[in-house]
Amino acid sequence: MLSKGHLVSEYDGTQWFQTERVGPGARNRFAMAYDERRGVTVLFGGQRGSNDGNELLGDTWTWDGDTWRRGPATGPTPRPRTNHRMVYDRDREVVILFGGNADSAGSGLDDTWEWDGSRWTRLSTTGPSPRMDVGLAYDARNRQVILYGGRYRTPREWVHLRDTWILGRREVWVDPAYRGPESGHLESPFNTLSEGVSAAPNGAALRIKPGTLNERVRIAKPMQIDAPFGDARVGSPKALLVQGLEPASPP
Repeated sequence: MLSKGHLVSEYDGTQWFQTERVGPGARNRFAMAYDERRGVTVLFGGQRGSNDGNELLGDTWTWDGDTWRRGPATGPTPRPRTNHRMVYDRDREVVILFGGNADSAGSGLDDTWEWDGSRWTRLSTTGPSPRMDVGLAYDARNRQVILYGGRYRTPREWVHLRDTWILGRREVWVDPAYRGPESGHLESPFNTLSEGVSAAPNGAALRIKPGTLNERVRIAKPMQIDAPFGDARVGSPKALLVQGLEPASPP
């Protein structure tokens, strides 16, 4: 599928055809990825016009094959940008967005976001240096996202990168005192260990905020457990003390 202005071009396996629909305005240098779980194509960002310094866009749209729908305009969202990349992570059933460019200097961006069908969440992970125009793909065999290369501009020249990065399994957060909407992210953690263990895939980092979790949980899969911000106590009366550590590296 291609999009330019309100005009959408689709390929049915034999030929291209065009349909006129109300949706994203004219733009270029945007990114798109197909969300398999929800059966929609997700579009984010881009730029109006073709010259540096024109309006950067930070809107989210989904296309279901018939209708464009705009994503939420409130809440956390990636900043407006161009030359970013998006890919669907089949293991976690989210769309991943990385990097891009947000100024005429071409210095690049280094943030990583995921789209779960209703909202964006910035991943709390370190990773590649600021860059744009990366190669981004999902490795189905190893169930991970692979990033290669990219480029950024210095005052004197363009620098082309040749490094490889892997976005592995996510970290899952638990906070005994949390009472808001739960997703397992740092900003909206689970409030029970059993929820965290159930949601965490093999090899994930399960991170517990300070407090006491009065529950018994059987863990039958490999994972890293730590308490980056202070001691956490699990179980009663014979409790397991997870001592506070320095923030661990992401899996």
